[in-house]
Amino acid sequence: MNPQDRALLTMHSRLERFGRKVEEARQTISDALLQCDNPYVAFSAGKDSAALLHLVHEIAPTTPGKILLWAGESQYMNNYSETLVAWGVMLPELQIVECVMRRESWDESSSDRWATLAEGHDAYFVGLRASESNGRRLTLRQHGTIYRVRESGLLRICPLAWWSDRDVGAYIVQNNLPLLHSYSIEGIESRTSARVPRDAYGIREQSLAELKHRDIEGYNHLIGGSQ
Repeated sequence: MNPQDRALLTMHSRLERFGRKVEEARQTISDALLQCDNPYVAFSAGKDSAALLHLVHEIAPTTPGKILLWAGESQYMNNYSETLVAWGVMLPELQIVECVMRRESWDESSSDRWATLAEGHDAYFVGLRASESNGRRLTLRQHGTIYRVRESGLLRICPLAWWSDRDVGAYIVQNNLPLLHSYSIEGIESRTSARVPRDAYGIREQSLAELKHRDIEGYNHLIGGSQ
């Protein structure tokens, strides 16, 4: 993160309205913990899940983070291994469970990935935010920040529902949280993925173009191993 962005986010972290959002998120976490027995944090090592994991760990330090990594893809998409090591150094008592999946091709949807993460749990914290899309805004307005998912029976908990990118960035700077390398190049508003994304709306093309720009060696390894 460049010094100018860090300075702006530091200023934002001192605002009263930011402090209120943090306290509201903590209250959501506390309220949700009264309604479940064995939650986990859906962790992607991205900015939203970084803030979320730290917030949950403050209140319920035994709650694990669970990250879905993809064999043959994640190690080239970003510096996931290095970032997970940094989290372990920062919070030695934190448990981050790596769930590694494989797929035959980039177009395989692997719909069972969420069941893999949720196995053995009755609830999950997720960094779903209204500002990311109209669809997410409508979902959060309809369901609220704590919602029992009908299909799975799991409790879905969204403490960051009404946070902006700037709120997330301010929390990260305030607590000096480990971040993936791509954020230092593409900015805090960028989005990350542990696998090659779907081939729709130009998402895959854009993702691979960004990877090629920031890490040509990783890009070449990934393309060379593609099917």
